[in-house]
Amino acid sequence: MQRSALARTCRTVCLMVVPSVMLLLPLAWGQELDRTEVSNREYQAFVLATGRAAPAHWHGTEVPAGSEEDPVTMVTWYDARDYCAWRGKRLPTQVEWQAACQRQELEKRGDVWEWTQSEEDGWKILCGPQGTCACTHRYRASWKNAVKGFRCAKDAPLAWRRGP
Repeated sequence: MQRSALARTCRTVCLMVVPSVMLLLPLAWGQELDRTEVSNREYQAFVLATGRAAPAHWHGTEVPAGSEEDPVTMVTWYDARDYCAWRGKRLPTQVEWQAACQRQELEKRGDVWEWTQSEEDGWKILCGPQGTCACTHRYRASWKNAVKGFRCAKDAPLAWRRGP
């Protein structure tokens, strides 16, 4: 069954039985992405709880007034990865991010590129400023600037092996 046909057939999750393996597939790949980018307010909780350095444009650990709900920026790929892990999540892959974007499931708080866990030739792949589902930006994991943010993804169970 084609993936689009499978998505039309199922409402929430699909069960497929294969000899000795039962697969539980999410309705859509990338469905578990956070709806919006991580905000300054959300990232501040991480900074305060872990002692991680705050973005350079903040006032110590204080978010600039009026930007609490803006996407956090000036964070490296490592910062983004560690924040997501702290939340029990991970960075989305390029494929997951693009699929969710094309289904119009991603809300944008600002016009930022977003870190993904995907890479190409040692360069981390970033996806989509506002209004596009492009993943054409490549950056070193240690680089940061005012237009690089991120969102997290949560793993969904994909397969269980049947007991004997």
